[in-house]
Amino acid sequence: MSLQKMIVDLLQGVYDPEERVKIASSINLLREVFARGRINFDQLKAELTDIIASVYALRYPGLTYEELRERAATKAEEMARAVVLSTLSSRVREVARSPI
Repeated sequence: MSLQKMIVDLLQGVYDPEERVKIASSINLLREVFARGRINFDQLKAELTDIIASVYALRYPGLTYEELRERAATKAEEMARAVVLSTLSSRVREVARSPI
C-alpha cells in the first residue's frame, strides 16, 4: 500500500481539519527527513509510533496505553516500510531522469 493511502486510512475518524493537516504534514516531513538521511529507520519508526498512537488515542478512547502503543507500533512498522519504498522509488526516478 502506498504511503499516501496509509495516511488517508489513518486519518479516517479524525474530523478536525487542522488535526488532519498536522498529522499528514508531520508524516510527510518525516518522510523527507528520512529521505535526506537525517534519521535512520528505527528513529523513523519511533516517531511514526508516537504520531500514530496519538491518532489512535483520538479514534479509540477506550484502549489502554499499552494497547494503543502496540497497535501503533504495528502500523508504524508498515508505514515506515512504505516510507522506505517511497524514498527508493523517488531516487530511482531521479537517476533515470539524470543525463549520463
